[in-house]
Formats: sequence, structure tokens, C-alpha cells
Amino acid sequence: MKKIITIGREFGSGGHEIAERLSGQLNYTLYDKEIIDAAAKKSRINVTEFQRYDEKAMNSLLYSLVIGNYYRGAENGTIEHPIAMRVEQAYFSTIISLAEKEPCIIVGRAADYILRENKNRISFFITADKKSRIARIRNKYGITEAEAVKMIEKNDRNRSAYYKSITGKTWGMAESYDFCIRSSYYGIDTTAEIICKLIQ
Repeated sequence: MKKIITIGREFGSGGHEIAERLSGQLNYTLYDKEIIDAAAKKSRINVTEFQRYDEKAMNSLLYSLVIGNYYRGAENGTIEHPIAMRVEQAYFSTIISLAEKEPCIIVGRAADYILRENKNRISFFITADKKSRIARIRNKYGITEAEAVKMIEKNDRNRSAYYKSITGKTWGMAESYDFCIRSSYYGIDTTAEIICKLIQ
């Protein structure tokens, strides 16, 4: 039976690269940043709004600062949901629709939780040791070790807060996923092969 694969990942663990390899090996459609365009099209919300809130918790400082500016129509007595909430709802409905449409791989965005009732869903979390993550980020962006550490900490913090705000659970904890794999131990290619064999 075809599966819906969800991949959570630490920043710098190679989760996206692993998803790309899986997509090729299994002939599954990959959705990562592509979800932004799909959700924007489905909801008719400007794509820049999705980029603004992508994998950021609604209860974050950013949300607290901007929420007051996005109650549309308040001046004439009609109030819509703030844009951040509409973006979140659009992500939910888009991810569910994509999973119903075809076998696919969905990276991040709490898809493991959103699709928890889907009997074909199988969830993975990709982790890696800090040294490997730093090296990967330095190589990818051409930055210093200190800059890489700062980028890793910021992105992990955002992803953790987002996951908590959506699920009420702790991001990266084994109990939240079907499988957790350390890519720095197996390597990107072998990690993808392991997942592929599990799916098959």
C-alpha cells in the first residue's frame, strides 16, 4: 500500500536532502516549500504571508506584535480571523488535501500531527549530532562556525515552538513519531535507503 511520509527534522540534519532522495526512489511527490505555494493558491492568501509565518508559532513574539494589525474590517463592524490564524488553517487543509490526493512526502509543518488520523501516514524524525549539523550549514551557506550555531539554534527554536503550538507536544521526542533516525551516523544516502526499505 502506498504511504504518506512525513519528515520532521532538526535544522542542518539533511532532512530535505533525504526527502529528495526518497522522492526519486519511491516516485513520490515531495512537498516542502512547495506547500507554501499550494496553500496560498488554495486559500487565496498572498504567498508572502505564508513566508512570514512559515513554521513559526502563533504565540510567538512576532505573532503578538502583528496580530492587532490584521483584524480586517473591524472599522465597519465585521471581524475576520487574524492573518496568522488563516495561514495556519490553510496549511492544515492543504496538507490534508495533498495527502488525500496522492502518495507523497511532506517535510515539516507538523504534518505528522495534522495527518495523525490518516491510516497510511508514517512519520519520521531526522536528527544529527551538532558537529555534523554545523559543518553542513557552514558548507551550504558559506558562513562561520559561530554564525552556523546561531542559525541552527534559531531555526530549531522556531520549529520547536511551532510544533508545540500546533500539537501541544514536544518537538523531536521519539514518542511523537514512528521512527527517529540519526543521519549523522548513517549518512544521507543510507538514511534515505533505510526509510525506503521500511516503506517498501
